[in-house]
Amino acid sequence: MKNKVLALGYFDAIHKGHQMLLKKAEKIASERGDELLICTFGDDFYKSLGKESKEVFTLSERKEILSKLGYNNILVLDTSKEFFDKSKELFLHYLVNLNPTAIVVGSDYRFGKNAKGKSCDLQVFFSKLNVKVEALDLLLEKDQKVSTTLIKEHLTSGDIKSVNRLLGFEYFLSGTVIKGRQVGSTLGIPTANIDISHNKLSPKDGVYVSKIEICDKTYLGVTNIGAHPTFNDDNFNVETHIIGFDSDIYCQDVKVKLIKYIRDIIQFNNKQELIDQIHNDMIIAKEEVLND
Repeated sequence: MKNKVLALGYFDAIHKGHQMLLKKAEKIASERGDELLICTFGDDFYKSLGKESKEVFTLSERKEILSKLGYNNILVLDTSKEFFDKSKELFLHYLVNLNPTAIVVGSDYRFGKNAKGKSCDLQVFFSKLNVKVEALDLLLEKDQKVSTTLIKEHLTSGDIKSVNRLLGFEYFLSGTVIKGRQVGSTLGIPTANIDISHNKLSPKDGVYVSKIEICDKTYLGVTNIGAHPTFNDDNFNVETHIIGFDSDIYCQDVKVKLIKYIRDIIQFNNKQELIDQIHNDMIIAKEEVLND
């Protein structure tokens, strides 16, 4: 089995701090001539731990992001109760079987049953095996730790600008275009409805300036996340009006990148008020791109 440098973490957001860790692991692997292996977990990670939390990015989205960063050697760790019930000692021996010559983690890394294992436990254990363990301090930006928790807070408050700053790239939702209520078409403003994973944490309900990627092409859009009170529809939806685009894209996989929060979702008195507001949203979207 080839020697490996392990990058350990959940990497839920692959934010700037995660990227710093991965670059450090990549550098060590390159210097040693070893293989870099990124260890993460599947979409049921939180559920398996009995938590209500949702992911910033799903496993398929994380793999796509990692691939664009140049990382394709990924191990998806088991999320069974048996695996999570491993003592910290058993987990350490599990890592030994991966044949590491070095391990890179964040200083807040935890492992083993009830998260009893800490980065210092890794260092003590593996020092006896001549395996280097690097525990990196968390990245600070504007005197705040760059963390998945902070990103989730910004997402739920609609501060997408801060989310994108902490990620180092544009936050996105990916999914398949499905048939919606088709009300947009009757208003002369057709929309693409996206079916997103139930494991994904969606941002604050509202209207956003967005970009939508379709078949490797990017278009400007206005995305509504949430309900449609004007039509007495309380169902959650992610739908995007793609500016200057009018093709059938049903059943296609697309990616919606959020750029800026425009406004809350409100109930309009009539359809014309809604139409006028959407046209105003489109003007804001175009100005955002021009000023970017």
